Amino acid sequence: MMPAPNIETVAVLSRRLKRMAPQIALLATVILALPASALAAAPSVSVTAYSKTITGNIGSPTSGVKATVSLLRGNPPTAVETVTSAGTNASGEWTATLLKHAPGDARDILNVKYSAGGPSGIFTYGGSNGPGGPCPPCEAAPTLLGFLTGKVSIDSSGETLTVDCSNAPEGGTCGGVNVSVDGAAPTPATLEEGGRKFSLTFGTAVTPGDSVLVSATVPVSGFPESSSFTLTVSAPLPGAQGLFGAPVIAPTCQGDLASKTISCWDLVPGEYSVEEAGSDTQTVGPFPVSGESGGYFSIPLTALAAGDTVALNYTGPQTPAPRLLTTLHVGTLRADILQPSNSFEGTGSLLSTTDCQADEWFYGSNQGEVCDAGGHPTMPTFGTDFITSPNGASVGLYDELSGNMTTVTVGQVTSTAPLSGESIYDPYTAYASASTGGCCGPDTTDPVALQVAPTTQTPACPDPSCTPFAGNANSPGGLTVSGLAPGRYQAAWTLSDAHEDTSVLTSGFIVQAGANNGTNGTKGATGAAGADGAAGANGANGAQGATGPQGPAGEVELVVCKSVTTGTGKKRKTVQKCTTRLTSAPVKFTTTGVATTAVLSRGGVVYATGTATRSGNRTRLLLTPRRRLVEGRYTLTLTRRHEHQRETVTID
Repeated sequence: MMPAPNIETVAVLSRRLKRMAPQIALLATVILALPASALAAAPSVSVTAYSKTITGNIGSPTSGVKATVSLLRGNPPTAVETVTSAGTNASGEWTATLLKHAPGDARDILNVKYSAGGPSGIFTYGGSNGPGGPCPPCEAAPTLLGFLTGKVSIDSSGETLTVDCSNAPEGGTCGGVNVSVDGAAPTPATLEEGGRKFSLTFGTAVTPGDSVLVSATVPVSGFPESSSFTLTVSAPLPGAQGLFGAPVIAPTCQGDLASKTISCWDLVPGEYSVEEAGSDTQTVGPFPVSGESGGYFSIPLTALAAGDTVALNYTGPQTPAPRLLTTLHVGTLRADILQPSNSFEGTGSLLSTTDCQADEWFYGSNQGEVCDAGGHPTMPTFGTDFITSPNGASVGLYDELSGNMTTVTVGQVTSTAPLSGESIYDPYTAYASASTGGCCGPDTTDPVALQVAPTTQTPACPDPSCTPFAGNANSPGGLTVSGLAPGRYQAAWTLSDAHEDTSVLTSGFIVQAGANNGTNGTKGATGAAGADGAAGANGANGAQGATGPQGPAGEVELVVCKSVTTGTGKKRKTVQKCTTRLTSAPVKFTTTGVATTAVLSRGGVVYATGTATRSGNRTRLLLTPRRRLVEGRYTLTLTRRHEHQRETVTID
């Protein structure tokens, strides 16, 4: 540690500074006289989320310097595209345009390298710790391309915008925030709290029909030298609330190729329309979205295929309208899923194979992966490929041009006959039941095929070496299995949907030897015919019995949760307080499609699964009980997209 200076040392330094005062003043005068362009500045890079255009400045008024920009994805990060800009202008500014891809996902990384005359070294923008930081897992810490996600909001009056920079990588601060409305000149926001929070009051209140862009600049330190990074994103709609308590973002949609549905969320009450182009040209709407829906809707389309575009428009009633909110670019996606065969394997399914769009971020496993050039996820090992998306049956592909998603929700085989481990006699009739949307979806008529082989045979079923039996097990008549010798067998039940996705459930059963029939005895002599008896009289009709008493009305268990604030000051927090009751009255629920699921557990034991809806500060759960619910604290896990939200709830 450096020793504290004594009084004599301080006096000497003071006299030297006084003698140097004229030279210091002259130097300051010279610096102030220089033009602003001649002063040294740090290199900078600017990115608009989901845009292919990257801009920057080398930090000096030098022309002719080229910037080579690489977009990196995956584990380890690998360049999916590299472009080189034209030379800088006299101010040192440059522009590079990617041809195929666009940054926008929080896990994306940009590398920038300058030609002779520019800064030396490679500047890295992205990763969990900023330049040079480890990535992945990029979700472990704030990222340059994701620090504004869920941190921008506009109040319901449309008068005030707030930006929270606490997720910025360099200490949770922003160097500045600018806001633009409908293409007007940017307006700087006002710093509120130590460089972390900014706010702006609009001269004229904005509406859902106004396009609001927010640009935040953050410092980036590290090798080879310090620089700055500016990220521009679209602001959420005024008064929008995040789906089931998730951070609010700009309107987002997902298109499911298996169910041919489009779902959108983070909306506000009003009128909306959907326009599809590609495999089919259709417009749905305008249709209303109410506050009771939680800013969410899901509608069917007559067709949906890879290469289509689906546009979401706000059509009123507030002006200006209509306004294009977002456009989903439907990607290439198909999945083969292996379901858990017993309770010891848990509830997560496995991906056996998947077809997806090359170089795009893919979700459906424990780790975020990127589709390789051949159109398959770059998954490290089969054992880690558990599906963690809604209901354990969905896989998805992120749209790098909008932040929307393409999904495939594959049906699942829910029950079979014979049961796994059951003993049967040959021949027998095999049956299967199946549902859409994983564990809790409605029944489906998608066909289920059956393959059988001895348990000792390898490779295991499903495999071409296994014996297939003709027919559809998921039909009223099932399918007939015959010709099996006594012994132990493995079975593979394969559901196939119209999108050519598959879901496989494996089981085992035992064929027992049947009892032998005895030999036929000799035919006896024919007996003499007996005389006809007299016809008896018809008996009188009996009296009608009394009507029995009406049975009690059926009851369902309803769980309603409400956000409750407890404590004061620093101990103030918001918790979920839930009540449960049996009711026989009709109960109306608004379901949320495949976007969100709910799991209620305690001590690692699942008590109920289902879906959740939100209205204001109330959350309604539509659950299928797995065990009896009693009073006490539970963990409620809500799943949306690739994000999970857990909170403790109390059931009275």
